[in-house]
Order: sequence, then C-alpha cells, then structure tokens
Amino acid sequence: MNVCLVPIFNRPELLYHTLQNISKATGIEDITFLFKPDYGFNRENLEVIAGFNSMRSHIVPPERCPYPFRSRQSYNLLKGYFHAAAMAGPQGTVYMVEDDVIVGPDFFTWHNEAQQSPNFCTIASADTNTPEHERPAPDGTTHYRSHGTYRSIGVAFSARVIHDHILPHATAAYFNQPQTYIRSKFTHNPWGATWTEQDGLIRRIQVNNLLPILYPHTPKCYHAGYYSGNRGTRNAPWGTLDQRIKQVGDTIYDTDRMKQAAGKPMYFEDANPPHPRLPVTFA
Repeated sequence: MNVCLVPIFNRPELLYHTLQNISKATGIEDITFLFKPDYGFNRENLEVIAGFNSMRSHIVPPERCPYPFRSRQSYNLLKGYFHAAAMAGPQGTVYMVEDDVIVGPDFFTWHNEAQQSPNFCTIASADTNTPEHERPAPDGTTHYRSHGTYRSIGVAFSARVIHDHILPHATAAYFNQPQTYIRSKFTHNPWGATWTEQDGLIRRIQVNNLLPILYPHTPKCYHAGYYSGNRGTRNAPWGTLDQRIKQVGDTIYDTDRMKQAAGKPMYFEDANPPHPRLPVTFA
C-alpha cells in the first residue's frame, strides 16, 4: 500500500489548496491519505478534509506530546511516519505532503518512477540547498542524485527506509534532549547543536549513512506557506474559512504577490525556485 501523510495544525485554508491540487494529480487512486493532527489543532481542518470525500482518507487521533515543548512538532511528525509506515507495509511508499505544499499533476507519478532507483528518499521540490550551477543539467532523465541536501518539501520514502533509518531515532532520548542526542549520535555533524527538529535529524541520518537523494530536474511541487509560527503572521488571512481560502488562493498562485507576502528573499526562493514555476492553472 502507498500512504500519503499530511500533518495538520491550524491552517485549514492552506490545507484546502493543498488537497485541491492533490485531488487533480494523477496516480492517487491507490493512495490512502493519512491525516495527522497535532494536539490542539483547528477543527476547521476536519471540515476541509470532509469536502474531499473522493479521496481515501484516515485521521489519526491527536496525541499530546509528553516531552518538552520544543519537541512537539518533531513528535507529531515522527509519530505520523510511524503510523504511515505501518499502514504501508514493508513494500509500500510513504509520501509526506505538509499542509502548505502545492503539488503539480505529476507529483505522485514522478515519485513512483524515481522510487525504483536505490535512494534514501525522493524529493519533488527544487534542490535549493545546492547552488544552481552545481545541479546536473537535464540529460533526458527525470531525476538526478544529490547528497546532503535533505528538505522535507514534497518528500517520499520507502516504508523500509523509515523503519530502518528514521524510527530508531524517534526515542525518548531524542525527544527529551534533542541537542544532546544529536551531538552524541552523529559524528558527521556540520550543524552542531542547531537545527535539531525532525528535518535536521533526518538530514543527519542521511548524511551519516551516505545515502543518495533523488531530485527532479523540473520541480513537481513548491512550498506555499508564506505565514506560520516561524515565518510570522503579518500576512495571515482573516475572516471566515471561505474568505481565508480565497485570500490564500489570490496569493499563492501569483508570483508577484508571493514575493511581497514572503518578505525575505530566502522564503520567496523556497516558494518560487529558480526553475520554471509550476503552472498556476491547476488550482
């Protein structure tokens, strides 16, 4: 079985656009969508999910994180991987699409093709951690290998990689003291005690095991989250759910408005990579 994990918290208006684009992608007929709400989530998310009743979906009950607050986001997502990998089985694939990632029509079919090659994971967004001049030029293939450039935007793992490499680190020792745990477990650690949430943990796992990541020559998704706890809320939409859905839609499919809303150039690059932008017509 193939499972798409969708973590959710308090941005139902972005989740709407994420699911609308997923619903128009090819290859979703055999995918089960697993929604993982974080504790205290906005229940409007359930209203949005119910509106996409043609998608096979399952909602994991939210769990209060029993560890220090700094581990909350990591705990929720890593527990989500645990549930998704268990559902998928050893031969399955687990996609992870956060509630602010906009996928293109061939997002899942690209992953399925790239997953046939040995890899740590496949990532369908732009490899912005590697300078553009260092990325391989298109050569007739759909993907290329990259090392040490993990990012969680539009990622897919085989369930076996999650079981063998990621979940063994989702322990009380990590959640209680992530900085101490990372310093003790990872010898090749150029990031020191910084960036210790789940994405930093997973990058260290990949780097220490020298496992390749596969990226597309042309991105199949982009990050549309121009507001959040770590990006600020000055541009957050307001009003009813329908009004917020419209405000978000007026922004995330418009390059100029995304540039203005993103604020920092690095945030705009994340949402509008230096490759051809995904078409704005599939919303």
